[in-house]
Amino acid sequence: MAAKFSHVIFDIDGTLIDTEKTSMLSLQQTVKERLGEDIPYEELLKVFGIPTHEAIVQLGFKNPESDAQRWEELYLANRYLAQPYQGIEELLPLLKSRGYQLGMVTSRNKIEIETDKIVERWSPLFNAIIGSEDVARAKPHPDPLFEYMKRNNAQAKDCIFIGDTIFDAQCAKAAGITFALIEWRKPADPALNQEAKDLADFIVHNTDDILSII
Repeated sequence: MAAKFSHVIFDIDGTLIDTEKTSMLSLQQTVKERLGEDIPYEELLKVFGIPTHEAIVQLGFKNPESDAQRWEELYLANRYLAQPYQGIEELLPLLKSRGYQLGMVTSRNKIEIETDKIVERWSPLFNAIIGSEDVARAKPHPDPLFEYMKRNNAQAKDCIFIGDTIFDAQCAKAAGITFALIEWRKPADPALNQEAKDLADFIVHNTDDILSII
């Protein structure tokens, strides 16, 4: 059977790699240090998956630049907690061997991308990795997917974007690209997750589901 898509584009955090603990524990530490507050882990999850600076501003930090830098430092120190989700290590080379063009579109900045050993290991499999600093507007705006398509001379109809948040869903829909919502991570906000489901063209529960829709 002919493939439905030639370009398979992934979000990173919460989709390919389980970075929730790395990100949220680091943020919790930053909140404690800089704001002197103990914000519950579950409450902080509402900013998981959006660019660092936007999250810092949304949470009301007084010195966004230095506070974002501190979160970044703690994030890098806690990166050992991150692991690929089950089946991802096998899925990516399989897709490449079958002729799919692979991409990553993420809210991470350049440092967060380039210092990640897991992403570094996978990078030969990918045509492009688009981060928040590669575009004027990060997710949920469509700019990152437009940038991917521009770099790879791809058309929207030939692409599928796979992610885990409402921001991913909104990005895909605004770009006119098919969206698949993964469900191997417990959603932080059930209401927002339902919004993402409503926008999704596909819901996938494991890597076999991905193979079945592309």
